[in-house]
Amino acid sequence: MGRRRLRIVAEGSLREEALEGSDAVREALPVEPEVVVADLTERVSSSRNRMRGQVNAVRFLESIGTDPRREELVLLLISDDIYIDGFNFCFGLAYGKSAVVSVYRLRSRDRQLYLRRVRKEVVHEVGHMLGLKHCRDSSCVMFFSNSIEDTDRKGETLCQRCAATLQRIAVS
Repeated sequence: MGRRRLRIVAEGSLREEALEGSDAVREALPVEPEVVVADLTERVSSSRNRMRGQVNAVRFLESIGTDPRREELVLLLISDDIYIDGFNFCFGLAYGKSAVVSVYRLRSRDRQLYLRRVRKEVVHEVGHMLGLKHCRDSSCVMFFSNSIEDTDRKGETLCQRCAATLQRIAVS
């Protein structure tokens, strides 16, 4: 499998986090990331659910467009809290060739712990864009994080089963 192009678009204040995510996906997955800093304020604002005080992740991703012909993968990194219908919150969401990760609930006073959380969630969402599903192995980066403790427990890399699945996806 050739390395897919991945553009990580981050709010200006999240440049360091975007670079950490870039390093993590380059190490864990067959992608070649590029980090871009952009003003996402208008898109975030237009996707905000005022009653909840959160950004609707699906609406946000739809606002950037999901052209199925686009080859490049795009991950947006934002600081606002996000949710999807049926959940109180989510750390991230992949939708076709686009994904969003929110650092809102990943923050910690421990800067290294915070950056590890960002790395894991970026790799997780890019894994979904490459075709991987959630994994039952709690140490795999593709394990579903229902809480920040789940994110802290899981690793930054794919388990053997998910790595093999990714290989099969690449061949087909």
